[in-house]
Amino acid sequence: MVNVSFYMSVNDFKNNKLNNNSSINCTDKDFIRYLINLGAFSNARLSFNGIKFYFSLVKMAIKEKNGIFEITDDYYNAEATIKTAISYFIGSMTAYAIAEKVHKVPLLFHLKDPIIKNITRYKGYNNKSPDYFGLKDFDFSTPILIEAKGTYRSNLATSTAFKAKDQVNAIRSIDFTNSLIKITNFDRHVVGAYFKKRELNICDIDPSDTGSITYIFDAESEILMYYKNIMFLILFKYNSSKTITLNNNKYIIVEFEGYNIGLNCFIFDILKEYFIIDESEKFYINFKDLRYKNETDLFETVFNYSSEIYNSYENHLQEDSSISLGRDGIIVF
Repeated sequence: MVNVSFYMSVNDFKNNKLNNNSSINCTDKDFIRYLINLGAFSNARLSFNGIKFYFSLVKMAIKEKNGIFEITDDYYNAEATIKTAISYFIGSMTAYAIAEKVHKVPLLFHLKDPIIKNITRYKGYNNKSPDYFGLKDFDFSTPILIEAKGTYRSNLATSTAFKAKDQVNAIRSIDFTNSLIKITNFDRHVVGAYFKKRELNICDIDPSDTGSITYIFDAESEILMYYKNIMFLILFKYNSSKTITLNNNKYIIVEFEGYNIGLNCFIFDILKEYFIIDESEKFYINFKDLRYKNETDLFETVFNYSSEIYNSYENHLQEDSSISLGRDGIIVF
């Protein structure tokens, strides 16, 4: 379990005026699942050791104890620059947790990825944009923007919260390529991770404003980037993979660092043709092939199917903590 404090504004956060205080049920398997998506930045060729690094970085920072998560001495006593790097991952990981557990977001897309070039910025907003964009309950009418922050300290600094507010409020619209979809109204959130009396806590702050950045969302490329790490992990270990059936749905599974990690077979089969291994055994995404085929329904196909399989199994998941199944079709047990 992780405690979550909710605030209606950054000023309420500054004045410690809580709107609500509750907890979310997170297991180590949930955090492993979130970690899989972290580090999938740009289309740089990724090695197996690279995947292990992202995994190990946060595993060394928090530990589960009596149903809660605590900061480790390795993280707390680390050199300042190392703390900063780990804090970024902790903040991002908890943003995934809040997005999924609280706001029912299936896929959280990274808006700061340098592979995305079609961002129109306006004077005064250079380098300001939130970390993530998602859609609640698989619904285009309920978009959400999230800026993630993390610290090893006992609370999130007020100055950090105000900076995050500027970032999450910077977006004016998100326009989908090859589509008439244009999103201008967002639910905006600052999500911060901190360690109160060494225990992991999260704050969810809800600033509301409209910015001046137009973000061009290439849905087909974004869906490939979202699944980049899990696809690479499975393909790296494909020869030792196995297939299991869960609630009449098949999943391709590999063993990784003591966990069974996998992806729904239907989604895997749709995506695998776009992932390439080079002569040095590193993987990358073949975006040229995507554009050559003029693919226009990849996003919609994966999005709709992941919604269907999760909804069919959601009630059982609430009773079985041994399995962590995401709304995106990624599974850990």
